[in-house]
Amino acid sequence: MFEQIVGLYPESGAFLSPEWIANWGENPLDIIEESLAEGNNDEVDSLEPPLHSGSLEGRTPYDVYSIACAGRAAAWTHNQQLNDNITHEEYLELNGWKLYNYPDGEGANSGWQSRHNSKWRKANPKPPMMLTFEQCAQQIAIRITAARRDITYLKWVQENNPSPMANFVDDTLLDWLTYTEPRSTQLRINDLNLASPTPYNYKARKAEGESIIHKYAFWSALP
Repeated sequence: MFEQIVGLYPESGAFLSPEWIANWGENPLDIIEESLAEGNNDEVDSLEPPLHSGSLEGRTPYDVYSIACAGRAAAWTHNQQLNDNITHEEYLELNGWKLYNYPDGEGANSGWQSRHNSKWRKANPKPPMMLTFEQCAQQIAIRITAARRDITYLKWVQENNPSPMANFVDDTLLDWLTYTEPRSTQLRINDLNLASPTPYNYKARKAEGESIIHKYAFWSALP
């Protein structure tokens, strides 16, 4: 255990040679990228079947991530187009009788379309972009490093919340992806689950990522 804890501390002090793998003598991102490309992953194979057609069983973690990202982006674009094409009559039906006097034209009460678009985009922010293999590997390294800090004395001397760390991308699909990495488990204990849910709830974010995969993998606007 002493060796495991000592091995967490970065020799160079630089975060991007993650502590938990720095002493292995190999490039940590290369190692994680290999896992992203391997099939027969337990986390992948335990997923619920997608809401739409298709199967994820046997696919690589990065395949699942990219399929879910693509579907999520397609759904957002489709819904944005529906929103942008709303008519004034539909706008009034959605917003009720209080806006009955808002005309479709110039004047003091005009601008309903811009108000509607602004409200929709605030409630439906554009989803995170799909990352490359190397970028995903970096996000996984950030999360595992923060979790391992949290379960050791390093939580008092180093940042144990991945969110404010350099290059962090806020996307629960990446939290799910972190669980597919075999190196998230040390001494047969899952470091992500062992870490405190405060300041970063890995388990809850993983569940949200699974929900996104279930809803958007192979998404189609067609019934």
